[in-house]
Amino acid sequence: MPLVTVDNQSDLQALNSVVVDNYRGAYLATRHLIEQGHRRIAIIQGPRKYKSLTERYHGYLNAMMDAGLGIELALVQRPLSSGIPNKGYREMKALLAQGKPRTAVFAVSDRTALGAIPAIIEAGLRVPQDISIVGFDDMPPEVYPTPTLTTVSNERLAMGHIAMQRLHSIIQTPHATPVQIVMPCKLVARDSSAAPQTTD
Repeated sequence: MPLVTVDNQSDLQALNSVVVDNYRGAYLATRHLIEQGHRRIAIIQGPRKYKSLTERYHGYLNAMMDAGLGIELALVQRPLSSGIPNKGYREMKALLAQGKPRTAVFAVSDRTALGAIPAIIEAGLRVPQDISIVGFDDMPPEVYPTPTLTTVSNERLAMGHIAMQRLHSIIQTPHATPVQIVMPCKLVARDSSAAPQTTD
């Protein structure tokens, strides 16, 4: 059966796929926060069963290492929940409960970031004045609260177009060698990230 996966891939078999450069996107997001002056940057992870989210975690790690900041386990928050509206909320609560200072958070998805923002507000903190937050996926702007979310755009519409072109190609040539097409991504700076008001 002709098959092209979008934003998904398999380590078990060769499949035609169109994926985003998750590692590079996460690196850009973390680097953006570093360049704004943040030094204690936390991450809210996603389930490790998803290769895309694992790649985003590695992008965060390497951006921190390349900046000479190292990796502090207290800044790495494992997933505690899933779905809407809980995704990101409990994780942010857990980060804040540690009582250790952090001025920025990279969430591995926009949905996670949007879940984390209410937890920040409930703690009496402000975004981005007290904690900056960056997501990943560039969901439609109408779903964002105030402030609008800094995120990584993964060009989903273009991914869909290319996937359909690839699907048409393999229908015409069914025995062609499967290929993986990696799409570039870019940082979209909005209002949820800013320079820290205090030094880390």
